[in-house]
Amino acid sequence: MENLEESNCCTHHIGCIGCSHCALCKMGKIAGLTSKEIENFNSAIYTQKAVGRGQSIYIVNAPFKRIYVIKSGSIKTVMFNSQGQEHITGFYMAGELLGFDGICAKKHQFSAISMEHSQLCFINFYYFQYLCQEFPVIQNYICEIMSDEIVRAHNLGILLVHGTHAEERLATFLLSLSRRLSLRGCSPLNFHLRMTREEIANYLGTTLETVSRTFSKLQSKGLIKVQKKDITIINIADLERIMRR
Repeated sequence: MENLEESNCCTHHIGCIGCSHCALCKMGKIAGLTSKEIENFNSAIYTQKAVGRGQSIYIVNAPFKRIYVIKSGSIKTVMFNSQGQEHITGFYMAGELLGFDGICAKKHQFSAISMEHSQLCFINFYYFQYLCQEFPVIQNYICEIMSDEIVRAHNLGILLVHGTHAEERLATFLLSLSRRLSLRGCSPLNFHLRMTREEIANYLGTTLETVSRTFSKLQSKGLIKVQKKDITIINIADLERIMRR
């Protein structure tokens, strides 16, 4: 259930600090909108009140109405098996879009849960569709984002189905985060993990003990440096070789 109150976003949303690398704001930039169109665009973007760790943005089978962007914090998408056990299907960080899982069936296929204190903006999907039709460059941009999600899900599926080694799974995960952070204007080599070791293990289909042991192994090889949840990639070339083997 969507449990966040909403208010119009500030009129400086497109260019305000913290929004310059937001995927939703980038749409207005790449489309080359006029100042009046940007004003109309801003008025269609809403900011929702912050949510705490563990709160839902939407739940599985909830009616699909909006595309969200994470203004701050981080979100995980999850599904539950018949025994009620949680399986994490994705992690989303500040600046990324969320909610595409609801387009096909007009209802969400997963639940989206905040992993920390977070704030989101959203745009009504009907207006979102209008923008895509009116500005083909926006439609191309959205197709690129959706394609990237498909590739990530496909790569994870290969890792899980074909029984790859723990090192390969963790290397792939870290390099994926690195690339996505770089696209958001953040450092690709130094970053803070927003998820717990348990959540990483759940996502990668392995155990907490295996994830912890593999972090230590990659560090002992001089590929990464680990300080609790802070990660420094020291040797990205060798990390990529592990991912591809």
